[in-house]
Amino acid sequence: MKCSIFFILSIFFLVSCNKDKYTSAPQITFKSINPNVWISDNTSQTDGPILSLHLTDAEGDFGFQVGEDTSYVYLKTYLNNEPISNYDADDSLEFPDLTGIDRKNLSVDVNVLLNQAFVFSSRPRPFVDTLTFDVYVKDFGKNKSNVIRTSTPVYYFSP
Repeated sequence: MKCSIFFILSIFFLVSCNKDKYTSAPQITFKSINPNVWISDNTSQTDGPILSLHLTDAEGDFGFQVGEDTSYVYLKTYLNNEPISNYDADDSLEFPDLTGIDRKNLSVDVNVLLNQAFVFSSRPRPFVDTLTFDVYVKDFGKNKSNVIRTSTPVYYFSP
């Protein structure tokens, strides 16, 4: 009898834990930023530090759609550990294209180019800024994910 109760409780525990993996509110975890050094003289629009996140979502309603409502990656930038921005339109980046990915119970690594999030300073040169970011995402249903802080800083050099 004791074994049956233990077995039933174990099954119930395993089933209830699995439910939390995919929710309507997206869940993100920080993976990396590479490279974590950037020079202000680099004006490239196609390369720069890339923020890598892991994303899970029950519906998978994410991505960029031309002419349609889209989802975004939102940033709050910290310069030398002081917040310099809020979560507003200037601090949102288009979500990468997820065309062709199975959307139900979405579990995917997402890479976001950060070069648009850099702060231009009027301080005398040369200087090095240390940038970190609070990050969250919203899906098409406007469900907001958890907020994470990047643990790897970006060193922004202005020679």
